[in-house]
Amino acid sequence: MSVVNLKYKDESWDFREADTKEYTHCFHTYPAMMIPQIARKLLKTYGVEGGWLLDPYCGTGTSLVEASLFGMHSVGCDINPLVRLIAAAKSTPICLQTLDETLNRLNDHLFQVEFREGKIPDA
Repeated sequence: MSVVNLKYKDESWDFREADTKEYTHCFHTYPAMMIPQIARKLLKTYGVEGGWLLDPYCGTGTSLVEASLFGMHSVGCDINPLVRLIAAAKSTPICLQTLDETLNRLNDHLFQVEFREGKIPDA
């Protein structure tokens, strides 16, 4: 009697060459972070555009960012305050107009500080 040992290898889950630091996923490193390609693949397979994603152990918010990119709403929870902060920083939408206005005000302020004393401060 012969034993048949067949193994199936699904190459679609191989993300070794993938860019795991795209979008806001590069904001902070953290041990054992889920790579965005896994969340993205799961959302494409099971997600509903316009639907909701609940991630009760959201960690640094990878699934929350990917849900937003997929067109879903998301809610994430985690017991660790550091990863909650990282997740909020990564997944909170920013109004580009407000960001541009804020950067312009900051630039104007810095320009005034430089020339108030008549010299450029040392770095």
